[in-house]
Amino acid sequence: MIATEQTAVIKKIEKLLTVDQRIELVRLIREKADQRRTPVKDFQPHEWQQRVWDSTARFQVLNWHRRSRKTTLGLNKLIHAAATNKNHTYVYVAPTYRMAKSIIVRNPNMIRRYMPEAVLSKPFNETELYAQFRSGSILEIKGADKPDTLKGPACHGVVFDEYAKI
Repeated sequence: MIATEQTAVIKKIEKLLTVDQRIELVRLIREKADQRRTPVKDFQPHEWQQRVWDSTARFQVLNWHRRSRKTTLGLNKLIHAAATNKNHTYVYVAPTYRMAKSIIVRNPNMIRRYMPEAVLSKPFNETELYAQFRSGSILEIKGADKPDTLKGPACHGVVFDEYAKI
């Protein structure tokens, strides 16, 4: 739709709404825009990442080239979901626990870079690899080398990294 058509549609909608309804509509639009903004630090998705970020698909498989920041995107989606949704569990799974710790915790360009302290209720636990958010949600970092560690509470979001090696 071109801009003039959008303007015409907006004017028609404005005629149908009362002042209170317009205020509520603006509030809802701003709230939705705020949800799209990332509460994560320093993360600016590239064009192709933005399509995945905005997608509402239940399952997403990324078959991108090396160094295309798949892990960064997945981690930031989990941080965003945990920060904005109440009392949910989110899990990042790497092929091994050691690899998960190496990728997410030891790499200075990952969890420390993207996890804002303001959204956490407690500091990130580097021993047990989990973060507890003010929203009540939890982000856990796990390895697939011990399948029993993946059992537990229901997850509302999971990222499997390096899936071919699991």
